[in-house]
Amino acid sequence: MKGFLRELRARNVDRAALAYAGAGWLLAQGGQLLADAYQWPGWVIRALLAALMLGFPLILVLAWFFEWTPAGLVADGAEPPASAIRLRSRRKLDLAIAVLVIAALGYFAATWEWSDPDTAPSEPVATATLAVLPFKPLLAATRDEALELGMTDTLIARLSSIEEVTVRPLSSVRRYGGLEQDALAAGRELEVGSVLDGSIQRIGDRLRVTVRLLNVADGRQLWSEQFDEPQADVFAVQDSISGRVIGALALRLTDSDRARMERYRSSNAEAYHLYVLGRGLCIARRAENLDRGIEYLERGVARDPDYALLHAALADCYAIKTVFAGEPPLSLYARAREAVTRALALDPGLGDAHATLGHLRWRFEFDWSGAEEGYLRAIELDPRNATAHYRLALLRGFAGRFDDGLAEMGIARQLEPLWAPAAANHAWLLVLAGRYAEGEAEARRAIEIDPDFAHSRSVLGRALLGQQRYDEALEAFRSRKAPGPGSYADVAVTLAAAGRLAEARQELDGLLVLSRQHYVPAYDIAIGYAAIGDQEAALDWLDKSVEERANMQAIRVDPALASLHANPRFKTIVKRVGVPDSA
Repeated sequence: MKGFLRELRARNVDRAALAYAGAGWLLAQGGQLLADAYQWPGWVIRALLAALMLGFPLILVLAWFFEWTPAGLVADGAEPPASAIRLRSRRKLDLAIAVLVIAALGYFAATWEWSDPDTAPSEPVATATLAVLPFKPLLAATRDEALELGMTDTLIARLSSIEEVTVRPLSSVRRYGGLEQDALAAGRELEVGSVLDGSIQRIGDRLRVTVRLLNVADGRQLWSEQFDEPQADVFAVQDSISGRVIGALALRLTDSDRARMERYRSSNAEAYHLYVLGRGLCIARRAENLDRGIEYLERGVARDPDYALLHAALADCYAIKTVFAGEPPLSLYARAREAVTRALALDPGLGDAHATLGHLRWRFEFDWSGAEEGYLRAIELDPRNATAHYRLALLRGFAGRFDDGLAEMGIARQLEPLWAPAAANHAWLLVLAGRYAEGEAEARRAIEIDPDFAHSRSVLGRALLGQQRYDEALEAFRSRKAPGPGSYADVAVTLAAAGRLAEARQELDGLLVLSRQHYVPAYDIAIGYAAIGDQEAALDWLDKSVEERANMQAIRVDPALASLHANPRFKTIVKRVGVPDSA
């Protein structure tokens, strides 16, 4: 063995290995720097590393069979020993190798992150913030809000796929869709560095798009361009816009970023257009638009049945309809479940689909652990998925884990600071936790965000009710322009709490008449009966609510049902709803 090692040294194999390792490592690091600077595709670096690894055994073989001489490489034994590199030359070679290794170690020391891994942030800090404002029509008379919001939503989704930029979500920017909106003023309110502002119009089978990127700090126009293309070329337009934004903001695009961006591409331009229209109608969360949005999405699925985003959007639209459309929710469940199952079969890494699946498991299957698993999977795939954080917050809060729920809702609100549902349900969790004054303050902030969002006023009224400010609570409830989730019995509950039982019964009678005219959730009627002290009727309606899956996940923590907690029938119903025992 010693003889073999002496032979390795004599043939300079050890020196060749050290020199190759040091030079190869420096070459790989230099290649990575160039790749980042010029946004080379990932395969370039992978090919370089593969070549370096393949070259290592080759250099060892060459060092074994060839001698290094002043005349160059010659076969071992072809020259007399005197012609081979001698001791003095070897010392020069050793010195060169030592310098190379020291340079590699110095580069390693200079670039290594020496911070404590336990305190280092788990997510990269975004180097840019961006708001994509709602696209506006070129002519006000030809406004197509679904197309405008759909294009905005798609560009937000594509650009949000890039880890180095934080993009404000549609729920935060949609308020800035006015024709006279000042883009720079919107950017300042949204606290972003750059604003993408544009207009879009469909003229026959062509799209006309004008877009500009502005620096919010000084108002400079970083880039602008106009497109007048066939509708079939919408993908090329989006690619061009996204690419120019990436370049203007000096963002680095990784392979994983590109893969996420590709999710928003369909092989069928018409299917994509139907996706844009349907998604635009559904995200508005207006009951009168949901059926039309579903119709567009179903037509899109028929044209491109392998487009996962279409199935995911369709499932989410059905899920939204179960809350906002005022019809029995269970009839929509099967269609939503089928659509989300198909979406995940086509793309298991689609975070939005996992969040929708969790929602369906929770509301319709009473599978709390399965729902939490779905939300966590969505967050794992996309930590910036505000909807997943928001729904997870509600699940944990309704299970009685208020601190966990409020912490999660805080994340959702950081991600979407101007999203009224998150603000309103942040306040609702505070009310459920008995923190009524804090809940009142948060509810008022939610109303400032969107005065027309009915649930914010419902929560404000419940916060005031918890403080026994009955007249103010009634005023808040009666200021709503439309019923919100779980809101039908709010007035009856407040009247009963104020000791006005006759008026409370009259209100409940009116609610029963209304339920014969159109759908009223059984859960709301149960709350009304609990308020007037008719426990058996309340429990009968809760049994009906279990059958119809009427948005009753807060059953254990809802203060309107506190009078039923000691009743054995109530405990049985809570178990049927699947609320975890640890709650």
